[in-house]
Amino acid sequence: MEDQSKKFLRFLMPEEEKLVRSSGLPAEQPEIQRICRLSYRSGNKDCDLLIYVNPRQVIIIRKGRAEPECHALDDPGHEQAIREAILEGIILPEASSGGRLDPALLMSKPQYREILNRASGSVLQLCRFVKRITGDSRLSIRFAFCVRSPRTSGELRFCSRHGRDWTFQYASFLANRWCGWLLRMSCGEGEEWVSASTMDKEQYCSIFLEWLLHWGPTRQQDVG
Repeated sequence: MEDQSKKFLRFLMPEEEKLVRSSGLPAEQPEIQRICRLSYRSGNKDCDLLIYVNPRQVIIIRKGRAEPECHALDDPGHEQAIREAILEGIILPEASSGGRLDPALLMSKPQYREILNRASGSVLQLCRFVKRITGDSRLSIRFAFCVRSPRTSGELRFCSRHGRDWTFQYASFLANRWCGWLLRMSCGEGEEWVSASTMDKEQYCSIFLEWLLHWGPTRQQDVG
């Protein structure tokens, strides 16, 4: 079985494990309850954050061109302060169209990768391909246009401690001027599913804060 610390590092920072080590975020520190990596490009802004939560603080480490910048919030329950420190730079639509709750688009990871591969081609063919996969003609058009020309795109990697083990959750997000999407993706071995749901800025912030501050192995069915 793969060592837990190696599994933790490989999930959180697959392309640059040394950053996690040099940032003082060892998985063995028992007071750390949850860790998140949030990386995104929104407009002309690129951001890469490591965030960890213990009972006393939320620590935010911003990966910079030189040394990482560190910022601590001393009240983990102050959601507005956390939101302002972490999420304000992410550009998403302010409200869902019509306030309607849309169904999720379901696909496999290989199908989603193929959608990304086709994103630079014909938008008409891309819409048809997404519709063929999902069976939803209305949302497939919105999803295809967003994949083709996103104004915002990013990744969320959450780690939650359960005893000596870590549980992982991964999602990506993207948005254009009119529609935002949250894509939850399986992390378990042998699981290949993707669930894409429409979202606005308020919904994204609510889900992020719920996952960051409260998500754990016993609450996985309760969030999002």
